[in-house]
Amino acid sequence: MKKKLSFLAFLTMSVLAGTSVLGSGFAILEQSPRGLGASFAGMAAKTDDPGSLYYNPAISAWFKESQVMLGVHIIRSNATFSNDYSTNYDGSLIQGDNGGNAGGYSLIPNSYMIFPFADDFAFGLGITATSGTATSWGPTWIGRYQAIKTAASTIDVSPSLSWKVAENFSFGVGLDIQYMEQEKINAVDGYQALYHTLYQQIAALNPGWSAVQVDAAATATIQTYLPGSAAGTGDYDTIVEINEESWAVGWNVGLLYEPVEGTRIGLSYRSRISHSPEGDAEMDTANSMLASLYQAYNVLVDTDTESDMDLPPMIALGLYQRLNERWALLVDVEHTMWSSIDTVTTIFDSSQPDHVTRFDWEDTWRFALGFEWYYSEDFTFRFGGAYDQSPCKEDDLRTPRMPDTNRYWASLGLTYKFSENLELDLAYMHLFMDKGNANYEDENTHQTLSGTYVGSADLLSFGVVWKY
Repeated sequence: MKKKLSFLAFLTMSVLAGTSVLGSGFAILEQSPRGLGASFAGMAAKTDDPGSLYYNPAISAWFKESQVMLGVHIIRSNATFSNDYSTNYDGSLIQGDNGGNAGGYSLIPNSYMIFPFADDFAFGLGITATSGTATSWGPTWIGRYQAIKTAASTIDVSPSLSWKVAENFSFGVGLDIQYMEQEKINAVDGYQALYHTLYQQIAALNPGWSAVQVDAAATATIQTYLPGSAAGTGDYDTIVEINEESWAVGWNVGLLYEPVEGTRIGLSYRSRISHSPEGDAEMDTANSMLASLYQAYNVLVDTDTESDMDLPPMIALGLYQRLNERWALLVDVEHTMWSSIDTVTTIFDSSQPDHVTRFDWEDTWRFALGFEWYYSEDFTFRFGGAYDQSPCKEDDLRTPRMPDTNRYWASLGLTYKFSENLELDLAYMHLFMDKGNANYEDENTHQTLSGTYVGSADLLSFGVVWKY
């Protein structure tokens, strides 16, 4: 029942297949090449960048003419893992390598349009990626039973309306119409899967037996099927590929206030959006005998699936402060309520047990500071930095699908006024990430993935703003 992408999704996702996460959790903050030059500081209060619409729907009414922004971000990310005695459910060591570099190259496009109408009203429209993740580990790595490939992306179509209530105050409201697609690939240890299936069957048939007796019987039985085998060796792995998609709707609201000339304060809120992606799971079992046993028990067979995935609410506060004719200060504070995400569960239509990924994430803060230098009528330069907290606070929750850590931004950029109607933007950002210690206890396999993640990223952004 693998579904085809809609025409809209095809257009917007055709260059998004390798989306990388560059905000905390799996948020994508890269909504504007112009804003990236200052690490997205003050975006909720900016009135010269259509990309600010993502951060505050109230900004549209401050634009005097229609504008269209088209942007693309080129990302090179790096993510590596160093193993430190990862173990199976029975305490034995998992066999495998460190998985190589799970990062790579990807593109994030976005576009925004602002259309003033009447005297104090404006319509805004954004089509962009707002969340996503992509990691791809080697098929024989230590953590293959938790994740080999994870590719999730969300396309957001956001129409909004802004009203300039007074000369120095505006209000905006919008919808977030989202399409989500996700692909998850991991291995299942055939020895462990068969052992637990036999264990449950033997325990059900012999209710008076102790756990030791059931274990001995299950181990002896599995050796008749897989002589000389052991858990975590990879000899009898099954590859599981899950593809799912969904649509969901949220909303956003914002305010923009100018208490004195040259000072603007923006405040916005984006709602929680709850997705229920549906799709299918395909199983690739190379061992024909195991495949027959799985068919008999109705586990690890091709089946339909359904998952849950919530995107958290977010509050953004932005300040734009003109210092003098040449310089402006930009400040940004964002609060993302990641605590709304507890677990993500995939339900199989077969007898396969539900797959549960426990996050138990905590709310985060992001702080950004930037400057704009109005060098001349044609050139504007900007630079900035940011500190972005990770929602993952515990080592035993750092899943290889999203090995998130605190990150630090450093960026610079420029705008060139090509003509009265056309402006070009260029920006570069480097992302530093803390080392992430992991002692991930998988509730599904009862394995423990222990080690250290190290990551970084470079991003180059191009954009064009057309006024008419």
